[in-house]
Amino acid sequence: MIINKNIKILFVTCFAVLVAGLLLNDCSRKLPTAPDTTNKADISATVKMPNKQLASILTSMTLTVTNAADNTVLQTVNLVLDGTKAQDTLSVPSAKLLYFTASAYEGSTLVLQGIDSLKAKSGEKRALTIKMQFKVPAVILTPTEKTVNVGDSLSVYVNARSVLNLTTMGVQVVFDTTRLAVVSSNLEKNFMEKNGGAMKQLVLQEGSVPGTFNTIVSVFPATDAVSDSGRIARILFRAKTAGQTDLSISLDHTVNPDLGLYDNHAALIPNVLGLGSRVIVQ
Repeated sequence: MIINKNIKILFVTCFAVLVAGLLLNDCSRKLPTAPDTTNKADISATVKMPNKQLASILTSMTLTVTNAADNTVLQTVNLVLDGTKAQDTLSVPSAKLLYFTASAYEGSTLVLQGIDSLKAKSGEKRALTIKMQFKVPAVILTPTEKTVNVGDSLSVYVNARSVLNLTTMGVQVVFDTTRLAVVSSNLEKNFMEKNGGAMKQLVLQEGSVPGTFNTIVSVFPATDAVSDSGRIARILFRAKTAGQTDLSISLDHTVNPDLGLYDNHAALIPNVLGLGSRVIVQ
């Protein structure tokens, strides 16, 4: 009896040790000590903005990664704009074609968007730069920032962005007369005449208020209205005194009925952004 009892105790003990060993081995497989990076790639994404002034307008930005094969959204991250760019690093599936979509909003309105794609190898580190395009109509000055010396000349261009059926544009550029002086101006006709119409200069001169320059142009006939983006006019300034100065844009037709953008039905195009530029005179 004592022998049988000892045999039973030994059997139970061996069985318990065997079960514990199996459980420990199973847990070691299920709970790795380091994160699983198999079939992953690290993407350093940079989103570039066309204008510094957007930082004061935009309220949110996102970057969404989508599987190109079935349009499944894999992840979405929030971005923070620093000057003219936003950056983030994402761990994404490798060996798959992925779309990276950056979206910038003012409230709930999509203002800019940019899309790019790539397929990375497992364990690879890649850089991706996404350039943003306007999703709303805008009038911008370029270059967005320029450094010049006292006495230098500087060309500033008035540009339309993402317009639809544009026929008439009235823009007022506001500048500091202590820093800059207008030398000359001319129309840039390629964009407005791309559909066969004739670009007409209605006003292209300094305004009655010092420090203003008015550009009012139309394309005739209205059936040759233009869409998309392009240059409208060039203003040549001379730098007078050292310092930093901002050029701004006014499109407010309630203040001046000649200002604003109009379509081929003579209807005012709503919600147009106006973005100026900065000049640093040394």
